[in-house]
Amino acid sequence: MSNPLVCILTAGQGQRMGHLGKVLNKALFPINKEAIISSIITKFPRETKFVIGLGFLGEQVKKYLSIAHPKTEFIFVEIENYKGEGSGPGHSLLCCESELQNSFYFVSCDTLWANILPDNPDENWVGVSGISNEEDSRNYCNMEIEDGIIVSLRDKTKVDPARFKAFIGLCYIKDFSLFFNGLKNKNTVAGEHQISNGLIQIIENSELTAEYIDWTDVGSEEN
Repeated sequence: MSNPLVCILTAGQGQRMGHLGKVLNKALFPINKEAIISSIITKFPRETKFVIGLGFLGEQVKKYLSIAHPKTEFIFVEIENYKGEGSGPGHSLLCCESELQNSFYFVSCDTLWANILPDNPDENWVGVSGISNEEDSRNYCNMEIEDGIIVSLRDKTKVDPARFKAFIGLCYIKDFSLFFNGLKNKNTVAGEHQISNGLIQIIENSELTAEYIDWTDVGSEEN
């Protein structure tokens, strides 16, 4: 794609990142001597515009990006409600809505992947991966897939790993108006405003395809 638009959310508190997560934004944790967010940014073409949601220790992220990627175009959006009831990635994306008035990629700041990104700008798609067991499935937004199409979604709920795959925090939203209309449904999951309401709107009114991705979840201290 030419001139892609990418949204990366870094507002969360990184509660799974251990003691260091209290003083360092999780997007800046190093892997192979490179910040996680830099590993994400370098997956995209140089002309990409990035919308960055800032919250917990947001000034760290902003300063780091200005130093590490001085030639990259960033738009920073302050997320005031980044903790507590009603916060979460769905809320943060709604805060970024005015800057995402085009088709865009969404990437969680704790998702890394090995694949070359699918180049199918005419489709809404989500990256998925297998779930190791039913107990683990409750940590994810789970997708039921038929013939490559998402037909239903179960968020943070135990599901059958044989029928469902986990959403990995990487997707491409072509029908952005549909998506944001869905996000305006403020129903919460596990106390957080998730992005699943936006994805459900696309499932019900358009089409959402599944892309199998070689994924690493780096959102915990252990990982």
